[in-house]
Amino acid sequence: MALIEMTGVHAGYGAAEILHGTSLTLGEGEIVTIIGPNGAGKSTVLRVVMGYIVPRVGTVKLRGEDITAERADQRVRRGLAFVPQLDNVFPSLTVTENLKMGGYLLDRGTLSARMDEVFAEFPVLAGHRRRRARTLSGGQRQLLAMGRAMMTNPSILILDEPSAALSPRMAGEVFEKVAEINRSGRAILIVEQEAQRSLEISHRGYVLVDGRNAFEGEAKHLLADEKIRAAFLGGGHAPPAAG
Repeated sequence: MALIEMTGVHAGYGAAEILHGTSLTLGEGEIVTIIGPNGAGKSTVLRVVMGYIVPRVGTVKLRGEDITAERADQRVRRGLAFVPQLDNVFPSLTVTENLKMGGYLLDRGTLSARMDEVFAEFPVLAGHRRRRARTLSGGQRQLLAMGRAMMTNPSILILDEPSAALSPRMAGEVFEKVAEINRSGRAILIVEQEAQRSLEISHRGYVLVDGRNAFEGEAKHLLADEKIRAAFLGGGHAPPAAG
């Protein structure tokens, strides 16, 4: 049984329909990357999965149960967590305060224990716990955003452009952290413009074009496909993908 199953979704904003029958699955312990050109509907898929957008047509299921009409906060309680591309930390708050905001659903004792666990998972944050988020580097802010999402101990982490605006070195550190989080047993759904680097750590991938599924398959097969490489990955040699 798929962990997340989105089937035949039509969705958009106002009168504009962005997704035209889009489908995907996310299995237990998988990293799945969604790639495609700008405007393809990649981020809209994430918002449908997270519950920020209700499909006009189609369904979203979690572990086989229909959650299409559930609110985002209900999905958080079911184990989903979302890290948006923009405005994903509170700049005026300290690292510790940002993490507390991420654990707003937790009681005091659980919050304190979970914060210790997140600092252990993200040691760079532990070293800056009293610094305000606006003073962190771009890569540190992205790790803080991920750490804040991890405060609810999610089973599914949803990431929108985690490497956006980062240097190649910092983007590499973020992708390494994503792979590490996945090795802890969490499933991860990613939208990423750095398509090759994201597919390299992924198990499967989807290519969206104009709000429709254009290609899907194992990440290693997408990386090796010459047509996909030419259109979305910039050509060149394809290194091995995860698992």
